[in-house]
Amino acid sequence: MNIKLAWLSLAVIFLTGAFLPQSVMALDCPELVRSTEQIETAGYSHGILWQLESAEGHKSHLLGTIHLGDPRVIDLPQPVVLALNRSGSFGMEVVLDVDAIMMMSKAMNLANGKSLGGMLDSALFNGTAKLLERYGVATHAAQKLKPWAVFTTLSLPPAQPAVPLDMFLMASAQRLNKPVFGLESIEEQIAVFDALSDADQVELLRQTVCHYDEFQADVDTMIEHYLARDLGAIMQMALRYRSPSQDRFLDLLLWQRNRRMAARMLPHLQEGGAFIAIGILHLPGSGGVLDILGSHGYTIESVH
Repeated sequence: MNIKLAWLSLAVIFLTGAFLPQSVMALDCPELVRSTEQIETAGYSHGILWQLESAEGHKSHLLGTIHLGDPRVIDLPQPVVLALNRSGSFGMEVVLDVDAIMMMSKAMNLANGKSLGGMLDSALFNGTAKLLERYGVATHAAQKLKPWAVFTTLSLPPAQPAVPLDMFLMASAQRLNKPVFGLESIEEQIAVFDALSDADQVELLRQTVCHYDEFQADVDTMIEHYLARDLGAIMQMALRYRSPSQDRFLDLLLWQRNRRMAARMLPHLQEGGAFIAIGILHLPGSGGVLDILGSHGYTIESVH
């Protein structure tokens, strides 16, 4: 069971806890504050596949992914297929092998005798446990989970028809005998969540449980924006609600990781021929990966 949740938690590294629309439940729900800030996409507002060219003329491709197994997402556009086929190597956020999944599964569990029920008020725990039943998680198993493991799970649809796009791309690259590399370690991805205080984890879980139904409805809207290659709409949607806990989480989940992943791409981009796939929210905006790579002198062009 925890292995399934580990897959979901790895997937939310892209989706984030930022999509938290409002619904009414019988518990103490915080009011969501809609941001009036217009998100600057730094010229990178349309496209999911980008060509990166170094000053020396070495070309690579960067694909923004959505970590879902929806058939509409898995049906790769022809420009993406061609770029992957012609590449010399394949990169992704973290290599999703068995060891990574097992490590994530272990990291999701509370230690030192703590229980989820002991961290939450009874109304929040009962609401959480009821929602987790949709994911095949019994109440006794829910007691062992860290709050971040729960809110990442509940941020995704309960049934995924296929492996996430990133896994599909990795398997395709492996079938083509391309070297596969990761930009982060699984330990670094786990640290994103464990760096959150217990109070922030509980607050993010409360928001996710309180506003679960409309969030699930928003997943389809998110997919539609992705298929339309509208990065501006995706970014605006992701950041439309703001709170101190969300801002701290997004700093860990997006902005800090953008800098780390961009830096680790550079050797592969200098060599050329790389096809790199990372979550779409990492691409646009001031401080996004495309913005950072542009500051390193790369010529950036939308291919699809």
